[in-house]
Amino acid sequence: MLMAFSDLDRLFIIGNGFDLAHGLKTSYENFRQYLLNVENIQTPGENFCPNDILQLISRCAGTARWCDIETDLGYVSGQVKKYVDETKDYDVQRLQGALLGGILEDIPKYVSSWIAAVDCKQAKPMLSFKKLIDKDKDYFLTFNYTDTLERLYEAKKVCHIHGKYGERIVFGHGEELTYGREFHLREDLECGLVEAYLDLQKDPNKNMEKHREFIDAIGKLQAVYSYGFSFSKPDRPYISRICKKTTTNTTWHLSNYESTLRKKEYQEIIGSCGFAGSFCEFSL
Repeated sequence: MLMAFSDLDRLFIIGNGFDLAHGLKTSYENFRQYLLNVENIQTPGENFCPNDILQLISRCAGTARWCDIETDLGYVSGQVKKYVDETKDYDVQRLQGALLGGILEDIPKYVSSWIAAVDCKQAKPMLSFKKLIDKDKDYFLTFNYTDTLERLYEAKKVCHIHGKYGERIVFGHGEELTYGREFHLREDLECGLVEAYLDLQKDPNKNMEKHREFIDAIGKLQAVYSYGFSFSKPDRPYISRICKKTTTNTTWHLSNYESTLRKKEYQEIIGSCGFAGSFCEFSL
């Protein structure tokens, strides 16, 4: 029996650009500024000061604009040897490795305190988005830690796949630590660094299992809307899972806010994740 068009579901995939469009200071540049000013704020960091985190990410990951800290964290283990090789003293290297491991371990604590400090009170709903959605029927898969969807739009079927403010959040990279890399880190540096690196490694399968009830509830999809989402490598397993809910008749709507080149890049990524439907644009 064929499913009626009205029986098909719609899914909105929401990224940080959604919160930024509402004027919320949730960019990683805002996080950098938070760390610069955090000396005057009570924070949950137990062992290391914000300047340690600033130096580690800026020096090891080499990101100038802090636009994608989570991806950059995946390269820390590869670059950290350079960070400690300024001294050839083996004991000093191991000590610095232990310190770097502790700094990595503290990063999610500062991310949580930063999100808690974001002022959401001035944000107003976008009327165009409000008209587009069905707050009771549509599904929302958000990668944001804020409650913008629930607070401004009263959305009912919302999944915070990486957690949200007030709960344990998922923050980290998507790079694998191969046996060779892990062996050399454990031998040359300190096991604490390896453990911190592994703790910051996102596990999409684990996250999807945690939210299995939400994902299983989604039926065949009539349409997918992605807004403010960058389709970064660590998050693509989620897109592959969503694509299993689509058919050749599903339409994937990409925001016209993105450049033509970026939309083409997104279409290629979505296609590589198993999507065989069509694409179109939408504007807000």
